[in-house]
Amino acid sequence: MEKAPENFYIVIPVGGTGTRLWPRSRQAVPKQFINFFGKRTVIQEAILRLNDFIPRERIFVIAHDRYKQIFLGQVPGFLPQNYISEPEKRGTSAAFALSAMRIRSQNPQGIIHWLVCDDYIQDIPRFRRMMKVAAEVADREKAMVVYGVRSTYPATGLGYIQTNGLLEKEEEISIFKVKGFVEKPDEATAKKFLAAGNYYWHGSGFTAPLVTVFDEMKRKWPVGFGLVEKIDQLSKLPADLEEGKIAQIYHQFEDSPIEYSILEKADRTFMAMMEDSWRDIGSWQVIYDVSPKDQDGNVVMKYGQKGEFIGLEAKNNLIEFNDQLVAVAGVEGLIIIAMDDAILICKKDKAQDVKKLVELLKTQGKTSYL
Repeated sequence: MEKAPENFYIVIPVGGTGTRLWPRSRQAVPKQFINFFGKRTVIQEAILRLNDFIPRERIFVIAHDRYKQIFLGQVPGFLPQNYISEPEKRGTSAAFALSAMRIRSQNPQGIIHWLVCDDYIQDIPRFRRMMKVAAEVADREKAMVVYGVRSTYPATGLGYIQTNGLLEKEEEISIFKVKGFVEKPDEATAKKFLAAGNYYWHGSGFTAPLVTVFDEMKRKWPVGFGLVEKIDQLSKLPADLEEGKIAQIYHQFEDSPIEYSILEKADRTFMAMMEDSWRDIGSWQVIYDVSPKDQDGNVVMKYGQKGEFIGLEAKNNLIEFNDQLVAVAGVEGLIIIAMDDAILICKKDKAQDVKKLVELLKTQGKTSYL
């Protein structure tokens, strides 16, 4: 069984709110703490993939304090001191900078893997081999290693990685040189990328030596680098002085994705290919796609004890509910999510618009439903 290199550290951000999976995903209990597939929650699945691959003391998570107790309750045995508390939500750039600084204080020569928890992964042994190979390439080349997925249709909701030739193939893990990134192209451009054959969907996460991370940060994101260096100095203060001062500086970080601030600007970047079945568990359409279906193509998930579903000429729908009776007739391709206080009904091909619904609820002051 594959083992992580001794200087390999994993950081999992668990602070997202999962607005496209409303009304099950809420601010109090967002998607990473929800069981969508009948067995384990999203974060439990992510931690399970790491069992026997890397010691617990080298696994960190980063999120706001409000999620600490629910996280520790779902992940028994996790080291509480490895929960990095964000003073506030400021985007993945700030979260990554803070966690990278924390690991650098333990091992300046470490290799960090930014592992999002909401990936759908089928082949866990291959996933571990991929992380191990990526760490070896990142360390040898002193470079960032991103993760790409073979594109199978002209997706417009994903970023793309343009590759520039195969570097090597080790244990069936292909490593490519990266030429550039393109964010969420229109359909015509996406079709060209699909036909070209050297563009891959930009998957989640990346691997890099800390030395490379801070070098790239200093040159490509100097404002963020300056702030994290200030926090590093403050972390040496007594705890009663440290917390408030760090929060003041953390507030100065721009709220931006790590892809924009560092990753897509890096001078030396390689790509490891993920499994073809990879999906980002980011919308109800994806939940439908990867879930078992009945003879009519329906995905029916009951979370209560007394709930029932009755369908009449209902096909290819996603239906989730608690203790209600949900009866549908003559409908196809719908998402129906019945919670105790809210019901979502939309077409599957409009699943991305759930985020817009959440924004509409905010503007109308209906925050109790969020």
